[in-house]
Amino acid sequence: MSSSRQARLGRLLAAVAELLAGQANPDERLLRQIAALLKAAAPELQIGPAQFPIAQPGQELLYELALDPTGGPSLYLVSDGAGTHSPPHTHQTWAVVLGLRGVELNQLYRLAGDSGGRLQAAATEQAVGPGECLVMQAEDIHATRVQGESCYHLHLYGRALSHLPPFAARCFDWPSSLPNVAQMHR
Repeated sequence: MSSSRQARLGRLLAAVAELLAGQANPDERLLRQIAALLKAAAPELQIGPAQFPIAQPGQELLYELALDPTGGPSLYLVSDGAGTHSPPHTHQTWAVVLGLRGVELNQLYRLAGDSGGRLQAAATEQAVGPGECLVMQAEDIHATRVQGESCYHLHLYGRALSHLPPFAARCFDWPSSLPNVAQMHR
């Protein structure tokens, strides 16, 4: 990765750290400020297929762009191929997702109030396309599906992925009574 891109990424993470001022669980207002920082910095990062190949249909690619050495806020580029989907899952840290290319449909869920770990029907859907952001709290649950062409998204997480439980441990089953985003919008 070029030294100028690394310097820009370093400045971005420093600005995020300054905004956070040590908060591990920022509120939505602060996450929107972080999203604005990410959106403003994205064009300077000059991310393209020459350096980061675009995923093929059904493929998922993850590129580490800037990792906090202590496991704090870290930035990744995710390329999901056409037709790619994820089951409902939580990140167990805050997240800001910025669309760069393609459209990813996010279906946001809530847990049932009985503490049985069951999902309620999706509260909202949000499509994330170029220039659009999705902000999520640590406890938010979402499922994704790529619509149309393969996509690129910047994912800024409050903690490095290496400091989180494995993806499978953060997933929920799709109850038969709930719509499955993987089967929608085909």
